[in-house]
Amino acid sequence: WWAHWRPHRAGVPLHFDSASAHLAEGRPEADGMCTPLVSTVLYLHGGVGGRTLVTDQRWSSSELARTGALVSPAANRLLVFEGDLLHAVVPAATPPPAATGAMRTTLMVALWRRMTPVSCAQPPPAGSAGEGGPPAGLTGGMRLPETSSGWLWPRQLTASSGEGEEGVVGR
Repeated sequence: WWAHWRPHRAGVPLHFDSASAHLAEGRPEADGMCTPLVSTVLYLHGGVGGRTLVTDQRWSSSELARTGALVSPAANRLLVFEGDLLHAVVPAATPPPAATGAMRTTLMVALWRRMTPVSCAQPPPAGSAGEGGPPAGLTGGMRLPETSSGWLWPRQLTASSGEGEEGVVGR
């Protein structure tokens, strides 16, 4: 799993979710990379940030994408797609919401056939998705923080409908 909180107009370039072969068990692709069976995006807020683009281009194919789907952020919306599909976040073209500092906040979970656990005490490998991502001490593959940890987004995940806090997500 990993979490993102980004400004309203920030995008994420086209990419495939993947793991280096040294993290995966079983049979990685010939170039040493593996993709998850399923990738998911849980939107914690609506109306903030760009839409997610999921294309029909697969990691293992030499054909370029011909079609795609755009999914808008909506509170508690869960996007599920095959883990080997090319995807991105399109930068929002609209003005940011009235709430100052509103962030596009998402929790992503990838489901793998087999994965060797990664030590949370070690920094992510150079060039990995964790580099330049979440704040220090919060990397992919970790247990979710306790709701009393000081982070707002774990409390939002466990809040029943209507109890989540709106606005800036973070400490």
